This record gives sequence, C-alpha cells and structure tokens, in this order.
Amino acid sequence: MGTKMLELKNQNEHSLILLSSLQPSQSQARSTHKVKLVSVAPELNDYGKFQKGTLVTTKKPTFGIVSKVIANSYTPIQISWWQSNSEEVDEKFDYSFDALQALKIEPLPLFIPQKTFLTIPSGTLVLTQDNEWVQWTETLFWLKGIDEAGYHLVNQNESWLFPHLNFPGIPFACVNELVSQAALEASCYLSETDIKIKAGLWLSQNSPLNILERLLEYPKIQSDLFEQFSKSKYLQEEKYNDKNLSAGWGDAFLEHLNERKRTVGLFNFKEKYRVAQFATENENISHLYNWQFGTVINIEPSAERPIVIQWEQSLGWQEEWEQEESTTSYSKYEIHDNLITLILPVVKLSETVGYEISADGRFYRAFVGFSAKAIGKSWWKEIKKELGRISDLLPNYDPQVQHLTNEIDAKYFYLAAYPREKGLPARLRHLQEVAKLDLSKKKESWS
Repeated sequence: MGTKMLELKNQNEHSLILLSSLQPSQSQARSTHKVKLVSVAPELNDYGKFQKGTLVTTKKPTFGIVSKVIANSYTPIQISWWQSNSEEVDEKFDYSFDALQALKIEPLPLFIPQKTFLTIPSGTLVLTQDNEWVQWTETLFWLKGIDEAGYHLVNQNESWLFPHLNFPGIPFACVNELVSQAALEASCYLSETDIKIKAGLWLSQNSPLNILERLLEYPKIQSDLFEQFSKSKYLQEEKYNDKNLSAGWGDAFLEHLNERKRTVGLFNFKEKYRVAQFATENENISHLYNWQFGTVINIEPSAERPIVIQWEQSLGWQEEWEQEESTTSYSKYEIHDNLITLILPVVKLSETVGYEISADGRFYRAFVGFSAKAIGKSWWKEIKKELGRISDLLPNYDPQVQHLTNEIDAKYFYLAAYPREKGLPARLRHLQEVAKLDLSKKKESWS
C-alpha cells in the first residue's frame, strides 16, 4: 500500500505526535475553508473505484491489487491475489463488474476518519468559497471526518472541506489501535523463534563436534543436551511456555545437525561431497580399471545404515559400462567392504588446471580446461606428454566433468586419470608444468 503505520504507546500519544499541531486551538480556530478543485491529478478512467493499482479485499479476508484494466472487455478488471501472509502473488483473475459485486470484492479502505494522515499533492490548485486561490506544496493533513459534504481535513490551525469528486488526497500514515492487555503480556514471553535462536547459539558452543557419531552410539544425547540448555543462562529469568520451548529447540537441533552433516560429517563422509567406488577385479588390467561416482545426499545418524549415496551413471574410457542411477544406504563396515572413498575438494594449480584426489589416495584425476574446442585440440600432444593417457576433449555438460564447472570456468576439459608416476609428488610436478602453459590461446606449432 505504501501507507506508513504509526505505533502508539498510549491512548493520547497521537496528540503529542501531530494532532497538537494539526488541530486548531480555541483561540486560533477559523471557519472551515470549503474548496472547489480546479487543478488535480489526471481524471480517472471509466472503471470507477477499480483503477490500476487499487488495493482490494474480500470478506475472508483476502488481499489483492488491480494489476490491469482491460478496455472493451466483458471482464475488464484483472486482480492479482496475494498468498496468505506473503508478498507472493498466488493467482490472477479477470472479473466483470457483476462478478465483483457478487463476490463482494471491494477497494481496501484508505481514508479512515480520526486515524488517517494524508497529503495533498504538490501543485493542486483550489478555489475557496471566498474566491481565494490556494496552491500547496505537498502538505500533511489530518482526516477529521467524512460525510455527505466531503472530506474534512485539518492542517495546522485551519480546517478544509474537499468535495468527494476526484478527491486528491494520498494516504500517508494510519494510527494503529493499541494492543490488548493479553497481547502485551504475551509479548513478554519468548517466542518459538526467540528460543530457536538461543538454542542454536547454545548448541554451537556446547554440542560435541562429533555429534553425529555420538547420536549413532548414544541416541539419548539429544535429550541430555536439551536438559542442559533448559538450565542454561540463555533461559535464566526468561518467560516461555513449554510448547514454544519444545518447538524452538527441535528446529534449532535439526538445523545444527544439518550444519554438522555438511561440515564435519560421519565416518569422514560429508553431505554433498562426491565419492568414488573402486570398480575393478584386477587393477593391473588397465581396461578394467574404472570408478563409479556418486554423491552423499544424506546422513541419518539414527539409522542402521546412516550414509545415503546417490550413484551417478558411469562411463569408462576403454570399455563403456553403465549403471542406472540409484540410491543406496551404507553402514560404516559396508563402506569399507565396498571400497567406497570420499573425494576431497578440487585443488587448483591455475585457473584451468587442477586435480581431485580421494581421502585414501587411491583415486586421482587431473583436469585441464579450455575456453574453446580448437584451443584444447591444439594442446593435446603437449598435455599427453606430461600427463600420460588423457580422455577425449569433453564438453562441460558431460557427466564426468559437470561438477567441475563450479570451480573452473571452462567449456571443454581433458581428464587424466592414469598417470605414469606412482607417487603424488611426481604426478604434481608434471601437472605443474601444464599449469605454467598459456592455455587461453591456441598452440601454434609443436616444439
């Protein structure tokens, strides 16, 4: 609406704020100026009180705004209705005037006597009953009343009467009613949100770092922590009810666990981290050497198999094999038995060169990115010389490299997962040589 709301602390505060300056005193009172509008805002269209931008309501109540006025239409008034307790538009409908009347859709009252401050736009020109011309800069008025004669306004020590037709007033502020005694008493109690914030802060300082493992071993730790929080300084001398305490704590504890799933994890597996499963019967036979990749999508510390992994469709370089995308839960021992390892975050040696490695060191893969296919192809021989066998040039939407786009701004990638060197230091020496190259442009000739 754009109307400002004034919160009052006592019944007479509005007289201290503005009414004392707006209402005429006995000694200064003058007769009311009855005016005739001469120059006002542009005339409204033929759709009366339903103009574009008019706020409307129903008896439910539901609130909306006239978002469009459609000329020469049987349903000329389009209204956008807001979702309950939200600024998001829920739906839009076009209405005929008969439908507006039948559904009791009315403009939201903007001018409430004895509660509304309003302004008359700068430049509005009026002619008083005494044939005096008056033109204001933007001026604040108090709405004293509305009757058949028009709008009764008060400004400093003068009163004004404006006709109903094309009244130019713009709502500025509305005086709120005082809250009830019950509402005032309720405000002294901690809300569910207040308790959630306090509980979250307490948990960040007092919860064990390995809370997920502790929950797996000792499920009652949550109730123990709750009891400690209830007796902590965070709730001393505070008023609250048991329902808000229980709900606020529950929300805070859940958020705390979700944060620990991402940052600490369980069995060194963290939520949203990628994992690799060794998928070969004999690692000495190169064409069977392959990996299956997935992502930890959830950790359920109270479950028998707490680590939940979403496996990706996998493609081998030498021998293509596929596995349909699936979700599987694992216990700590099943992770070990199935040769599943956590892939650590990407390590960059330059803007487009880096590598991935697993926590146990068994999985290693280097990557080199390029802004264009032609540039990548021109460097193929040089990169192969340093890194050994490399993949075909892969577009950044390929499942094998798609996750790298969060770290590397490149359209094409080479992958190198089969280095000749056994140790990581030797592998990185060769990768560092690639990182020194200017890979932003084509290699013109081979040395």
